[in-house]
Amino acid sequence: MNLDTRKYLESLRKPNNQPSMDERVQATAAGGNSYWRCVLLHDMGDAEEQDTHNVFVDLLDEMGERLKPTTLIRIRYGWENMAADVGELFAPCEKEFPQPLANVAIFGGAKVWVEVDDRRGSDRVVGLSSAPDGHESIYAVFQLVNPNVLPTLPSRKVIVDYDALLDLEMTLKGALRAVQTMRGAV
Repeated sequence: MNLDTRKYLESLRKPNNQPSMDERVQATAAGGNSYWRCVLLHDMGDAEEQDTHNVFVDLLDEMGERLKPTTLIRIRYGWENMAADVGELFAPCEKEFPQPLANVAIFGGAKVWVEVDDRRGSDRVVGLSSAPDGHESIYAVFQLVNPNVLPTLPSRKVIVDYDALLDLEMTLKGALRAVQTMRGAV
């Protein structure tokens, strides 16, 4: 696997990211409570997946920061037409950054689903398969969101080069002298 998670996570470093509009995402009814929203579902290209067949999962906190490995949260998964006697299956959230936090293998012909397992609700991503060649991987990112909290606006801070400030100061001084000269001539 050669997935550059930084490339995808950087743009998600903010509160309340928009939900993924991919048809494979089944949104949960949060009822005004915090829940895990799928904010990115990416079908990995050949260069990223390198013959793997997995669902790679990352989790973001409410501010868009990637979670550290944890035993308190895990990824629940299964597949279509899974036998009832299989029971619940979980993948641990144990990988250090920049690897995705968790991964679930996709075995030939299976259509896998994944969701976050903790006390809050979670969107479910369904129909994930390794078709057509048996070596397809998907990257899913879930974010903890609170629908009652409005995202904060970005700061209005501007970073300016010192030389640019000096040029601006000289230009303003010249303009001020010109105005004073015109007022004196009136």
